[in-house]
Amino acid sequence: MLQAKQITVRNHREVLKQVSITFECGKTYGIIGEHGAGKTTLLRALSGKAQLKSGEVQLAGQLVQDRFDELCYFGGLHCLYPNQTGRAHVCQVQKYYHSAKRIDECLALFNLTAIADVPVRRYTLQDQHRLLMTLYFASDANYLLLDELMNGLANEDRLILDKLIYRWQEAGKTLILTAHQAEALAPICHKLVMIYQKQLITP
Repeated sequence: MLQAKQITVRNHREVLKQVSITFECGKTYGIIGEHGAGKTTLLRALSGKAQLKSGEVQLAGQLVQDRFDELCYFGGLHCLYPNQTGRAHVCQVQKYYHSAKRIDECLALFNLTAIADVPVRRYTLQDQHRLLMTLYFASDANYLLLDELMNGLANEDRLILDKLIYRWQEAGKTLILTAHQAEALAPICHKLVMIYQKQLITP
């Protein structure tokens, strides 16, 4: 169980104010909000990567910072290293999360085998999105925080991601996804939550 308890996050302005929410194991959650509402800030807080002004985040009763290798969150394409190959990225994630996923299986999932040993700086935007999704798969973490991962995907990649989300759900993973519109997440989520004026609202 992942819990945020009365968390307040302030960057150059207050983004979240005394927010509390519980994410039950094995469920899929959708976080909806306009651009700048605080969706990414919430995921960063849940993953232990955002400094909290107050409150705390717990995973299975412990501070999330003490169990961060059970939770996978990538902030976006900027987390990729331009001079490293796709294979190197997958290897690093596999080792960090002590994952049993085979590297070749991970690369093949989103058709990256042919460019696995090419530096990421030479990847197309589509291939970078594919690599990011591959890293989530490679982690095999129990908690997966996916920040607007569906944005900009080609139809073929969206179909693969939809199947992957189903596999994760069947495996009992806890998924937290963000999007601007509820329509994008409603069919695959057990519960939707909206961020509005620094608070979480259940539609």
